[in-house]
Amino acid sequence: MDQTITVYDNDGQSKEFQILFTYDDADTKSSYVFYYDAQDEGQIFVSKYDEQGHLFPIEDPAEWDVAEEILASYDGHQDQSDREVCEDCGEE
Repeated sequence: MDQTITVYDNDGQSKEFQILFTYDDADTKSSYVFYYDAQDEGQIFVSKYDEQGHLFPIEDPAEWDVAEEILASYDGHQDQSDREVCEDCGEE
């Protein structure tokens, strides 16, 4: 699976981003992609996408809340996984 996404700005300029993860919401039947710039990993972007891979901005504040909860859950899971992997680091 390709782990990059190409995003075009309003001027038609393209930029490559790394896909962090995707999420399908069964309740809203919407799909989301969370992605970041490999040169600046401090900011994570999220967009909705359709079956053809077209990206759409999230404009509904309630939908933003859900996206933030999903990201927080992902971050929490990643932090826990990192601790589990490294709990016994250096022990023989």
